[in-house]
Amino acid sequence: MTFDGMVWDSGHLHWHGLSFSLDPESPGTNELVLWKTPALIAQYEAFWAREPGRVARVFELGLWKGGSMAFWTEAFNPARLVGVDRSPQSPSAAFDRYVADRADRLRVYWGVDQGDARRLEALVAAEFDGPLDVVIDDASHQYALTLSSLEALLPRLRPGGLYIIDDWAWHHWPALQQAFGSQMPLTRLVTELAEAVGTGRGLITDVSVHQGFAAVRRGPAPTPSPFRLDDAIFRGAPAPVSLRHTVRDLGREIGARLRRGSVRSG
Repeated sequence: MTFDGMVWDSGHLHWHGLSFSLDPESPGTNELVLWKTPALIAQYEAFWAREPGRVARVFELGLWKGGSMAFWTEAFNPARLVGVDRSPQSPSAAFDRYVADRADRLRVYWGVDQGDARRLEALVAAEFDGPLDVVIDDASHQYALTLSSLEALLPRLRPGGLYIIDDWAWHHWPALQQAFGSQMPLTRLVTELAEAVGTGRGLITDVSVHQGFAAVRRGPAPTPSPFRLDDAIFRGAPAPVSLRHTVRDLGREIGARLRRGSVRSG
């Protein structure tokens, strides 16, 4: 894979003969739309420079206007890249042309919710001739839906394959509080994945955390079916409960409340 040859020019990225607009309001009529900053691309470049080997089979969740799928196609040059999005249809004519010109290795499915685990599993089975090398989740950024996709697709990765969770840190970005502030932060999921690494059952062997994304590595151990992340985590045995100590502590609490006048008899 290569990130060489990128030219950044006043809100545009020029690369491999393509023009990407970095303006999220661009209609995507004449050029691809990529909602990623140069700083984020630099993080990706540094990460993938440490990952040798070809990325041949890629599954992407969350396409928006399609620029990211085109970006990853240019970066990985995969044999097969399949993308899904909840939107009912493509919002970008430039992206439609890009996919049509590469129809032998690109496939897009609109109207697919990332929380529909059975649909995701069926698409992987139908579209790929082997286990996945990379999954990229840039979809809802919601905890429950992101967890659902991970539990469905992590078992479809080859050992050593990578599951990328984009924008995991939105809870810590002030500008996104209005859009996501009421949601469960993805920080919780990243923490749970780290717990799975620490448990050492071989289902997840490492988690690399960056400001813009987290990369989860599939381990060599077979995954149970169905796979649940909680099954990969051991949090310690609960402390034994002594009835004698419980009654003693309850008596002390009632006594303290009586002395404060907060409990009345009769």
